[in-house]
Amino acid sequence: MQLRLAAIGLVLSFSLHAGHALAAVPSKLVVFGDSNVDTGNLFGVFGVPGGRSSNGKLVTEYVAEAFGVPLQNFAWGGATSGATNVVGGGVANTGLLSQLNTFQSGLGGSPADAGALYIVWAGSNDLVGANFTNAADVQARIDGAITNLNTALSQLDTLGAKKVLVATRTPRPDLLGDNDKAGQKLNDAIRGLVPTADAALAAHIELFDAYALIADMVNNPAGYGFTQNLALCNSFVACRGSLDVARGWINWDDAHKTTRVHELMGQAMVAQVVPEPASVLMMGLGVLALMAVASRRRVARPAQGT
Repeated sequence: MQLRLAAIGLVLSFSLHAGHALAAVPSKLVVFGDSNVDTGNLFGVFGVPGGRSSNGKLVTEYVAEAFGVPLQNFAWGGATSGATNVVGGGVANTGLLSQLNTFQSGLGGSPADAGALYIVWAGSNDLVGANFTNAADVQARIDGAITNLNTALSQLDTLGAKKVLVATRTPRPDLLGDNDKAGQKLNDAIRGLVPTADAALAAHIELFDAYALIADMVNNPAGYGFTQNLALCNSFVACRGSLDVARGWINWDDAHKTTRVHELMGQAMVAQVVPEPASVLMMGLGVLALMAVASRRRVARPAQGT
């Protein structure tokens, strides 16, 4: 009897875990960052409403559609992790920390939506203009980016955010180049920041490792259905003008990825945010079945000795 109760408890535990995963579907997506997730803010200033640094929808759009929830986007192409933007001009003060201040002002003193998923995707533009052969220059920029990202996470936590994804910088087409190596150093620092922030803050902070996923696409293109892992789609008319052709390409330009890559990132993000519970539940039921069989065998076993 105790064995059955233990087994039932185990299955209930699996079931509760599955239910929790289903309940984790966010109420909306709130996005901060740079051109990887800017769905039109920067291009709109230059008369191209809805323009993106890709040939179609971006990762956050795919995620919002998958969940069927609204997308609130504060991201700006060119945004640094601080207050500024490398584009300058009329968008000079649209960096990550400026975006957070805009978001906070819009709350009007109310707390942030605790059911929303907050996405922070910044730091890459802090490396713009870096002397990649100067380790001290690169490290100083990375240190500044990490400080700003930590400030942003702390601000979100204070405002009431409960779940935040922090993305790594995407690969450059040349994985062996100095630009990409600097990005990898930045990503190592981001990977170190996330667990530290998660432990220090009430909000749950998770890493979305965009670099690792896309680097695997570059190294194993056929496994993802790609035929072009290094060439730049927007440099070729046939690719630039056809979504069907572009599905075989990873790189949109020398810093951004095609919408197909964004779609795959979106699928990965959805799976990370709401893990599929069915396999977990089936595992629990399997454990229960094995325990039941073991119990019957014990009952059927003849007594030993006198």
